[in-house]
Amino acid sequence: MKTAMIIYEGVADRPVAALEDRTPMEVARCSFATDLAVTGAGGYITPARAADDNRPEMRLGQFLGMSAPDARALRRGPLEALGADLDVPEDAWVYRADFVTMDGTMLSECAVRRLSMEETEALTDTVRARVEEEGVELHVLQPGRVTVICRGAAADQSASVSPFDVEGMEYDSALPKRKHAFAQRFLLHSYEALMGHSINEVRVDLGDNPANALWPWGGGPALRPEAEYPAGVMATHCLMARGLAVLLGMRLVDLVDPWKELKGKREAFKIVGLVEALRENDWLSVYIEAPHAGGRYGGAAEKVWALESLDHFMLGPILSILDAHRPWRVLLTADGAVMAKNGRPVADSVPFIVAGEGVEPDGVGHWDEAACAHGELGKVRADEVFALLRKE
Repeated sequence: MKTAMIIYEGVADRPVAALEDRTPMEVARCSFATDLAVTGAGGYITPARAADDNRPEMRLGQFLGMSAPDARALRRGPLEALGADLDVPEDAWVYRADFVTMDGTMLSECAVRRLSMEETEALTDTVRARVEEEGVELHVLQPGRVTVICRGAAADQSASVSPFDVEGMEYDSALPKRKHAFAQRFLLHSYEALMGHSINEVRVDLGDNPANALWPWGGGPALRPEAEYPAGVMATHCLMARGLAVLLGMRLVDLVDPWKELKGKREAFKIVGLVEALRENDWLSVYIEAPHAGGRYGGAAEKVWALESLDHFMLGPILSILDAHRPWRVLLTADGAVMAKNGRPVADSVPFIVAGEGVEPDGVGHWDEAACAHGELGKVRADEVFALLRKE
């Protein structure tokens, strides 16, 4: 039997006043997701008590069958480096870093928007000149996003905090020096290096926030691929999910970034090689990263549009492919909840639907937070999802 797990980053939400106190999932018209809900059963995934255990990388690891302790050890920096096929020394400590806007000592914007690849590379070159003598390497991965590789004294295994969790806070409160020595030092060095940069002067003149600091987070030791977990196929455009697939020995199928515009038009998803991959594998995972860093979609209306687009361009074609490989079973869910009104992640339950072979309809009828809370499958932990989907 073909088994598919489809995960959208951060689409669960709380009721929004602009949507008449409904969530984006309740408002979105998703015909394929609704068909799965009508013919399948629903439930919801409960959040972990520790906030750090609700990280997307940890949840995805558990969804793919990793134990909670193994998934808890996953960190964003090393996974993205692995996904980008960077040559990382075994003794290195690896962070992800995002260009942010600092207003004096306060983090005022956790991820600078509308930053081009050319601007990212030029700004990174300036920071690189400031830190490379300290045993720090910088690699630009995407607009606004950098991998930081530390060796020697710089690899002090310092803790780090996601900027998406601490927007609006003073840096020394978010990154107390005792536990975050490298992160605080690197942030201040980048701020000093980028102060008055010509790119930022132009951005301010145009009404955009300056990209005046690099915030390191998600730090952890370099990773090497393993082969202890069930193999399968991972279809994604997300570096974190790519890295996790490489770590677990999964076959990769690249997806075109669904949020890019080509010639002014949104392009349909191109699922290159997926049909061939499914002929040879029974397990498929699809992970869709949000258009903005930190699981953000830009607002309630934008999240509704994203859900409807994913339903039409992603879920529909995948179900058509699976129909040619019956029997099949599908799980549709999110990896967490991010509030549309302010972009903050929240530790809320997220809804899921299981449909297909051997699943009896439970009358849920819609994939959203309120409906799935009454589903027959009830509440499950993230580390129970893998077994639930494969249950006979």
